[in-house]
Amino acid sequence: MVLLRDIARLAGVSPATVSRVINNSAVVKEEKRQRVLEAIKQTGFIPNDLARSFCKNSAKIIGVVSPDINNPFFNEVVSAIEREIYFRGYRMMMFCINGDLEKFKVILNMLGMLQAEGIILMTNAEDVREVFKNSTIPIIAFDREAKTNKKFLYIHSDNYEGGRIATEHMIDCGCQNLINVKGPQRLSAARERFAGFCDVCSQHRLEMKSLEVEYSFEAGREAGREILRSYPQVDGIIAANDIVAVAIMKELQYAGKKIPEDIQIIGFDDIVFTQMVTPELTTIRQRVNDMGEAAVQAIIDYRERKEKCGEIVFPVELVKRESTRKKQIYEGNNV
Repeated sequence: MVLLRDIARLAGVSPATVSRVINNSAVVKEEKRQRVLEAIKQTGFIPNDLARSFCKNSAKIIGVVSPDINNPFFNEVVSAIEREIYFRGYRMMMFCINGDLEKFKVILNMLGMLQAEGIILMTNAEDVREVFKNSTIPIIAFDREAKTNKKFLYIHSDNYEGGRIATEHMIDCGCQNLINVKGPQRLSAARERFAGFCDVCSQHRLEMKSLEVEYSFEAGREAGREILRSYPQVDGIIAANDIVAVAIMKELQYAGKKIPEDIQIIGFDDIVFTQMVTPELTTIRQRVNDMGEAAVQAIIDYRERKEKCGEIVFPVELVKRESTRKKQIYEGNNV
């Protein structure tokens, strides 16, 4: 392994001079600079980026904390964030905590020692006040609000509008007996989507039936079985997310139900799998790429002393596919 002092010896200069050339931190005579560069070329020396980062008080590392690597939505989010981080010349360190605050404390301490630029936080644990009590690392809350004693930027989709649009679409398709398979109400996004559903049902004077589930495939399958057992008259299902929607569809299809002829269903997120199932899933699209870019930009802005707090809310979009359809279209074909 070639060290900095080896370069200095070969170039006939001091280690401090080599450091100045590598970091471009001070003026070095051109003749010495060329000798250092030639020595680096001859030896194939690669500067220690981490050591340089400590000298410059900037590691150019951004931490990304995901709640669940099994959820394709978060995989797509992390992918979008990583692309933007790399494009901006930074590095990403990703962690998955599954709501474990003790684990998160360890991660936060480590990122602090590495002088990370900031953290993009997508944790299941909303109340993280104690974790951030003594932290100076900038935090961006992504998709899920985190309750802390610090002010920070909260980036999320318009989940209330998403819940409202999804419900209006189901009613427009002719569904009158709806059930909302809502996400865990400890999470802000799930609460907002359910609130949109409730307000539309109230406006249309429809009964507000609901089941609460975790954001998982198995939870969706159990919800599908419960709907078949306890809500046989349901003709429209608004699912917590796309994974839950796909799982419910499978259970309904196993039971001989046709979608959308017997029961219509809509998801939330627009993950890639929505077009890989049969029928293709109608869903509410989140602008994942735009949200990821905004989160990375916010971290960089913090570094440049352009601190931000408050919210950035991204619009959502209804994506119509095959799991919903206006009833008169296919009922007319049966006459």
